[in-house]
Amino acid sequence: MALLAAAEATERRVRRDEEGRPVGEERTYRPLGKFSAVAWSPPVAPMRTSTVAYGRRELDELAVAMRPRRTGTSEPGWIVWAIPAGDRLVSFPASRALGHGLAVLGAGVVPWSAQRPDGWVVVSSLVPQVEPLPEWLFAELGGRLGRRRP
Repeated sequence: MALLAAAEATERRVRRDEEGRPVGEERTYRPLGKFSAVAWSPPVAPMRTSTVAYGRRELDELAVAMRPRRTGTSEPGWIVWAIPAGDRLVSFPASRALGHGLAVLGAGVVPWSAQRPDGWVVVSSLVPQVEPLPEWLFAELGGRLGRRRP
């Protein structure tokens, strides 16, 4: 998970010996809450079998069908948190860079059963459980609280 590379995601602690002298430093990760990793997955490859085929055209079609698919190997992935609907609206900037290859995409709903025209489908590690976002992560993502709901 690349988000953990952010300096704000870790806490430094000084290790001390029995007499209280500093002997080193350790880093621990701050709590991230419950989240889900979501990404696009390629369609399931059809069963690859070979049959007796006659003619060059049939053999060429068979060779194409048996080739492994390498398209989409650099598909992006997302980390998703489900936060409770409170008495104030929560918003995030439309796009905010967090580091190399990381950006906040904003608030929204993830379609858990989406499928693209090329056959790729959305897969997730699990459905995230609804809980408040940790305060440090809310601040790091640029979260804002809106007016109170009527």
